[in-house]
Amino acid sequence: NKSLGINSSRAITIKAEPISENYSFEMGFVSVKAPSGAGIFIDGNRVGTAPPSGEIREIPVYEGVHRIQVTVGQSKWSESFTLFGGQRVSFNVELSE
Repeated sequence: NKSLGINSSRAITIKAEPISENYSFEMGFVSVKAPSGAGIFIDGNRVGTAPPSGEIREIPVYEGVHRIQVTVGQSKWSESFTLFGGQRVSFNVELSE
């Protein structure tokens, strides 16, 4: 579900008889420390701007495969990552304009 930022897959084996399966997706958290005013994007969606204090900002994200990008002026940094439900990942990004 691109609008919710869910990019996850499950493998199941289907037999001849009818089955019913329920799946739930959990949230994890991404912390970002970046230069003041840096734009923070996850999966191409702007999720915020780094505060002046440079504090680490925690962003709730659904489990799955994601890409984070941080921009300051013309400088860009990005990285793909996999997040599991309840997991916390941190990025410390240092860029200059």
